[in-house]
Amino acid sequence: MTTRSIHEFDDLMKDLLINVNTLGCVMLPTEPFDLFGEGRDRLLDTEDLYVSSNPAKFWVNGDVSDDAHVTLHAGLMQPAYLQKDYVDTVLEAWDRPEYLAPTGITFFPSPDKLESDYAAIVVEFDDPSLIEAHQRLSYLPHVNTFPDYNPHMTLAYVRLDAAQRWMDILSQAEFHVYVTDGELNYGSAE
Repeated sequence: MTTRSIHEFDDLMKDLLINVNTLGCVMLPTEPFDLFGEGRDRLLDTEDLYVSSNPAKFWVNGDVSDDAHVTLHAGLMQPAYLQKDYVDTVLEAWDRPEYLAPTGITFFPSPDKLESDYAAIVVEFDDPSLIEAHQRLSYLPHVNTFPDYNPHMTLAYVRLDAAQRWMDILSQAEFHVYVTDGELNYGSAE
């Protein structure tokens, strides 16, 4: 069985003095997606949204489509905002996309064995520029938080028992994913 995420080794990471929840990430901002638009407000139940009660998992916050982004790399040993110059150096001359063509909608079950009752609903991409950015950022000190990099944009966190229905409904939506101008998202000190 392939390892799903670094959370399968939480005890080992603690022994190595690595706090997985404070690892840095670099995100490519995209235009927000109206999760409940186009009549989906009649099909998607807000009661299905999942918000973690664990403050360390602040990103597991129900409808996250207003803060849409593609994570280029997660697992940097230092927060990206503390090493912005290094991030910018390895991404110098990277051909940043203006538009991303979605290849599908899917969901990822929670990788956390202690909080496994939710899933992330995501839009997937097969874009060489995203792979290149991830590879370039991999030159910076990091730990792999997942065995493979799967470019995606998270739309929502929902109860696990509702994930398939949400995926089925959102698979009918037409997605136009535009990358926003301006800086990358280097995370924050929060």
